[in-house]
Amino acid sequence: MSFRKKKQSFKVEDVETYLKDNQILEFAGSGDPHEEKGKIRLLLDNLKETTPDILLFDGDYLAEPAYLKAGVDQAEIAKASIVILKDLLETLHDSPVPSYCVAGNYEMFGTTSDAVEEIGSDQIVDIGSDKKSNSIQDRIHPDDVYMDLQSMRTTWPGGLHEKSGFAFIGVEGSNPINQTFPGERSEENLKWAADQAISNVEQESKNVIIATHSPPFGMRDRLGRFGVPPNLWGAQKGSIALRALADEYRPFMILVGHIHEAFGAYISVKRIDDEDETVEDTVDLDFGNRSKITIGYDVSKTSVTITLNKGTLEYWNWSRVRIAEEGNLRILDIEGEWLDRKGRKKPFKKFSQVMDYDDVLASLIG
Repeated sequence: MSFRKKKQSFKVEDVETYLKDNQILEFAGSGDPHEEKGKIRLLLDNLKETTPDILLFDGDYLAEPAYLKAGVDQAEIAKASIVILKDLLETLHDSPVPSYCVAGNYEMFGTTSDAVEEIGSDQIVDIGSDKKSNSIQDRIHPDDVYMDLQSMRTTWPGGLHEKSGFAFIGVEGSNPINQTFPGERSEENLKWAADQAISNVEQESKNVIIATHSPPFGMRDRLGRFGVPPNLWGAQKGSIALRALADEYRPFMILVGHIHEAFGAYISVKRIDDEDETVEDTVDLDFGNRSKITIGYDVSKTSVTITLNKGTLEYWNWSRVRIAEEGNLRILDIEGEWLDRKGRKKPFKKFSQVMDYDDVLASLIG
């Protein structure tokens, strides 16, 4: 059963005016640069006309995975990775806003945090791991299956950073897809890292934003055709643990990357109607070239969880998110688009999708 409202009576300009006067948080996001500094600089140029509060930047930062081979000094591999990561992430010094970093499956656990610490800038923060907490060992696969890889990996809980009343949780690495990347962690370990971070959150789940490299299973996780064998075209490669988290904990947003072709948003809406029945609505949106989605709802009546594949620099795309609130009434605006090669963000002239769940948009804007 759907409970979305009828066609809106307002225009994009009306939303822009309202957000300009009332927004409480704005952030931009992309990831998967694979050592392409030029695209990072181009992203920063695109941000200059928007000036968000935060840039959420997730792995994979490295061009090639830091392969872990048996008999090779892992400390030396980590040291070499940190040098590359530091050189790449220092590009974010030119960002007009602070950057929150989360490592991907190409990076060894903890190396992104070490690189950020060596940079020593308040403008660049690693939220993917909490290295002040106790680590645990994770066995990613049986030793007798992949003898050339290190099976046991030291992992840390996810990190936590707060901004404008919202809790940003980061969890580095990914669920195991092919069990050959250094940043892959078991589903059990991924759940542990997220749960540990959530246990430190004071905000309600409606104000929690989780940044992971991997998407939840079934939510913007389908492989495309580029570099993928035909038998895997369209295969879903998301995390089972993160899907359970999305369904049960229902954070406000889950920001992901990893699956380069899955640029878009999976929107899950749930509420209790006037007849005391649970009503659910889901929308799965491909962003294509440029997309603008505006959502309004009452947080005391309606639960909204959005999995946003915010784009990858390898595919030249990124996202912008703005949030405004008046009491329990929340307006969310998401823009997904390609990087402008001249560094100029073009304004949107029309909506791709409008979802008004409690007459919020109609009352605040219309």
